[in-house]
Amino acid sequence: VVDPRSIRALEDMLRLYHDFAAQNADDQQLRFETARAHRRVGAIHVRLGEPANLASAANAYQQALQLLAAITDRDVTREKVAVLADLGRLEQRNRNLPAASRHLLLALAELEKIPEPAPLWARFERAQDHYLLAQLADGSGLPRGPGGPPGPGERREVGRVLQTSQRHLTLALAAVAELLTAEPQNVEFRGLQARCLL
Repeated sequence: VVDPRSIRALEDMLRLYHDFAAQNADDQQLRFETARAHRRVGAIHVRLGEPANLASAANAYQQALQLLAAITDRDVTREKVAVLADLGRLEQRNRNLPAASRHLLLALAELEKIPEPAPLWARFERAQDHYLLAQLADGSGLPRGPGGPPGPGERREVGRVLQTSQRHLTLALAAVAELLTAEPQNVEFRGLQARCLL
């Protein structure tokens, strides 16, 4: 159950992590755990869903990214990609579609750095990010003129946006089909495929 007490407990824990991290600035493991704690706090704020919580979630996710960027003793691509996707979903919820798109494209850029053959988790993240980008570009975020048929410029913009959506959806479906070849009974893969088809 997510409630404000959960937030307070996690924020108290974060303060302890930060105090301890300040005294042990070179401890990479502590930095990594603090980044993960920030992501958890962000997720709880999102679940609470009030505007103030969503702003706090964005801040928590940004803190996580800053900490992950300072970690040099291990590969944190998986964690970084997950936080960028969280930020993309959060900005989509806030109807800030350019920011949502920017975070999801950054996540995809991180995933592209992984040498092939990419592990299943990376291929799944790639498919999810393309699906989310397709949702952003489905045309629902386009401004609508005051009545009457759309002008030529508006029709071109709608066509461009829908074409972008279709491209991301095609990439998502191709990635999911590949994943299902590897693990045909995987519930997450099948669920993402169903969402793409819908």
